[in-house]
Amino acid sequence: MASNLYIFAGGGSGGHLYPGISVAQQIACRQPDSEIVFLCTSRDIDKKILAGFPWRQVPQPITPVPRNPLHTLRFWQNWQKSCQLTRQLCRSSKGRVVVCGLGGFASGAALKTAHQLGLTTAMLNPDVLPGKANRYCQKYADKIFVQWPETLNEFGKYASRCVVTGSPVRSGYVRELTELTHDKLDTHELLIFGGSLGGHNVNSAVLTALGIIQETEPELLAGWKIVHITGGSDYEFVQSGYTRLPYQAEVLNYCHEMDQRLKQASLVICRAGASTLAELSAIGLGSILMPYPYHKDQHQMKNAEIFRKRGAAFIVKDTVNDQQTAAGLVTTLRRCLNKDACYNMALAAKGIGNSQASANIAAELMSEK
Repeated sequence: MASNLYIFAGGGSGGHLYPGISVAQQIACRQPDSEIVFLCTSRDIDKKILAGFPWRQVPQPITPVPRNPLHTLRFWQNWQKSCQLTRQLCRSSKGRVVVCGLGGFASGAALKTAHQLGLTTAMLNPDVLPGKANRYCQKYADKIFVQWPETLNEFGKYASRCVVTGSPVRSGYVRELTELTHDKLDTHELLIFGGSLGGHNVNSAVLTALGIIQETEPELLAGWKIVHITGGSDYEFVQSGYTRLPYQAEVLNYCHEMDQRLKQASLVICRAGASTLAELSAIGLGSILMPYPYHKDQHQMKNAEIFRKRGAAFIVKDTVNDQQTAAGLVTTLRRCLNKDACYNMALAAKGIGNSQASANIAAELMSEK
């Protein structure tokens, strides 16, 4: 009997790749003879993230939709090349073929092509608001897996295709509710990161905030360890910043063991990407969220509001001004850096997600109904 082929189309960031990886792991466990392919982008971050997994990686020539109309012809040429690449992959298999879009510009050509070939298609949509790519792809997806019920109305006439599953997280990110005790959460470790690509505004504002705390109320962080994951381009900048601060700090440019880092932390400062929030929920960890400010639809702010309303996080607006953002961080840290606040936010976060999302989505993709 021919093995099944599962194609995960998308990439360009951890937020797109990690949910797909989580589902792929579940499929690999349940159908060891299946073939799994990541139809990703040519960006270095894809290679870095996928390097530790055994699946075939096929970078696409596809590029984002250009803002400059002079580049439109090249975009369509690359689109057609990605469509042809998808057709070749799909036709190379003698078994059942399933194509799952992971969101972003690298999912569109693959989903449209698979739909035209009459194959089973699906799409992950972990953000509250669908992005441009997912709004384009919704008509090509047989099923759309969403993280929160708030998303259903966003798909209009395609809402009937939506299944509320939560967002997939890798197995290492699941922590049982019984492990969430005051003592286990009271590690006095503050974890800071801006996402898989880093976040300069986060890095800069945090350093400014720590400088303010050092000058005005140094006792606030007494006994706390800081772990700061910078992203590659900001590593030297952040490392240099801590040489002028008195705190115990571990500075990393990237981290492959984020599950362990999150489980060790009492509190995190981070962006509000949908995958990050799913991981915080599966682990049960309180956060100060700094939503990415440059998206036109402000979808990270919408994501963050779900956590804030349920008591799982505080929001500090990234004002794109270090001093203003840092002032908000200092005020919020005063409210968060204690055992009770961390514990209450962790319990609230744990109640938001669904740690079975990966298994449930994998089961849907493997089903031949």
